Amino acid sequence: MRSCVRKSPYTRAQVQAASPKKPAPASSFVHNHYLAFDALTAILTGDKPTLQQWSELANIANILMALCMQNQISDPQGLIADAVEALRKARDRSTIRLDASGRNAVINMLEQYVDLCKNIPARSIKSAVNYAFNAKHHA
Repeated sequence: MRSCVRKSPYTRAQVQAASPKKPAPASSFVHNHYLAFDALTAILTGDKPTLQQWSELANIANILMALCMQNQISDPQGLIADAVEALRKARDRSTIRLDASGRNAVINMLEQYVDLCKNIPARSIKSAVNYAFNAKHHA
């Protein structure tokens, strides 16, 4: 997926300093979670959802895809791929909107992301964030 952000959020030193075993403190992700759920609400019910709001969700999809590519998580049921496709379709509409199945896929993706942030080692998530922001994106 395309991302509006081009610069890696974390330096190499920040990634290496992050715990390889413990999750990052919840406070480090609260703002991102708020932005993501706010973006989802805007896309579902807002008058004119913006590309920036879409990008908040696309960034999370990219992070999850990066974690899959790095073998940190798996997506055996294809839930992440479903969310990526839903976001791709939403972006291609004249007004950014999710259909019913897309809404469910993106909600599942956000729930998975919130759970992962609580459980995956901080170094893994920070590395995936950087990878997601630097890699060729999925849509």
